[in-house]
Amino acid sequence: MAPKWLATAEEVGPKKTFRWAVDWPGWARGGKDSELARDALIASAPRYAVVAAQAGLDFPDRVAPDDLDLVESVPGGSGTDF
Repeated sequence: MAPKWLATAEEVGPKKTFRWAVDWPGWARGGKDSELARDALIASAPRYAVVAAQAGLDFPDRVAPDDLDLVESVPGGSGTDF
Protein backbone atom coordinates (compact mmCIF):
# COMPACT_ATOMS: atom_id res chain seq x y z
CA MET A 1 0.00 0.00 0.00
CA ALA A 2 1.28 3.46 -0.88
CA PRO A 3 1.91 5.87 1.99
CA LYS A 4 -0.82 8.34 2.83
CA TRP A 5 0.30 11.83 1.89
CA LEU A 6 -2.71 13.99 2.63
CA ALA A 7 -3.66 14.84 6.20
CA THR A 8 -7.37 15.57 6.54
CA ALA A 9 -9.66 16.54 9.39
CA GLU A 10 -13.41 16.50 9.77
CA GLU A 11 -16.22 18.09 11.73
CA VAL A 12 -19.12 15.72 12.27
CA GLY A 13 -22.57 17.14 12.96
CA PRO A 14 -25.82 15.27 13.47
CA LYS A 15 -26.84 15.68 9.81
CA LYS A 16 -23.70 16.77 7.95
CA THR A 17 -19.94 16.26 7.95
CA PHE A 18 -17.27 18.57 6.58
CA ARG A 19 -13.82 17.30 5.65
CA TRP A 20 -10.80 19.42 4.75
CA ALA A 21 -7.17 19.06 3.77
CA VAL A 22 -5.04 20.28 6.68
CA ASP A 23 -2.15 21.60 4.58
CA TRP A 24 -4.18 22.95 1.65
CA PRO A 25 -6.26 25.97 2.76
CA GLY A 26 -9.63 26.26 1.09
CA TRP A 27 -9.83 22.63 -0.02
CA ALA A 28 -12.88 21.39 1.90
CA ARG A 29 -16.14 19.68 1.11
CA GLY A 30 -19.20 18.43 2.95
CA GLY A 31 -21.50 15.45 2.78
CA LYS A 32 -24.21 13.66 4.75
CA ASP A 33 -21.58 11.49 6.45
CA SER A 34 -17.81 11.12 6.69
CA GLU A 35 -17.49 8.87 3.65
CA LEU A 36 -19.55 11.17 1.42
CA ALA A 37 -17.57 14.20 2.61
CA ARG A 38 -14.34 12.32 1.81
CA ASP A 39 -15.64 11.39 -1.64
CA ALA A 40 -16.65 15.00 -2.33
CA LEU A 41 -13.19 16.20 -1.28
CA ILE A 42 -11.56 13.70 -3.66
CA ALA A 43 -13.92 14.64 -6.49
CA SER A 44 -13.00 18.30 -6.12
CA ALA A 45 -9.24 17.64 -6.37
CA PRO A 46 -9.00 18.49 -10.11
CA ARG A 47 -10.59 21.88 -9.47
CA TYR A 48 -8.26 22.53 -6.55
CA ALA A 49 -5.25 21.45 -8.67
CA VAL A 50 -5.88 24.46 -10.92
CA VAL A 51 -5.60 26.79 -7.93
CA ALA A 52 -2.45 25.04 -6.69
CA ALA A 53 -0.85 25.31 -10.14
CA GLN A 54 -1.61 29.03 -10.34
CA ALA A 55 0.13 29.40 -6.98
CA GLY A 56 3.16 27.52 -8.33
CA LEU A 57 2.61 24.50 -6.09
CA ASP A 58 2.93 20.84 -7.00
CA PHE A 59 -0.34 18.98 -6.74
CA PRO A 60 -1.04 15.40 -7.86
CA ASP A 61 -3.09 14.66 -10.95
CA ARG A 62 -5.12 12.06 -9.11
CA VAL A 63 -6.22 11.64 -5.48
CA ALA A 64 -7.52 8.30 -4.19
CA PRO A 65 -9.16 7.37 -0.87
CA ASP A 66 -5.99 5.53 0.17
CA ASP A 67 -4.05 8.81 -0.13
CA LEU A 68 -6.03 10.44 2.69
CA ASP A 69 -5.13 10.20 6.34
CA LEU A 70 -7.83 11.32 8.77
CA VAL A 71 -5.80 12.94 11.56
CA GLU A 72 -8.59 14.62 13.52
CA SER A 73 -12.35 14.30 13.91
CA VAL A 74 -14.23 16.81 16.02
CA PRO A 75 -17.91 16.94 16.92
CA GLY A 76 -20.00 19.59 15.22
CA GLY A 77 -23.25 21.16 16.20
CA SER A 78 -26.14 22.99 14.62
CA GLY A 79 -23.71 25.30 12.81
CA THR A 80 -22.20 22.29 11.04
CA ASP A 81 -25.60 21.23 9.76
CA PHE A 82 -26.64 24.73 8.66
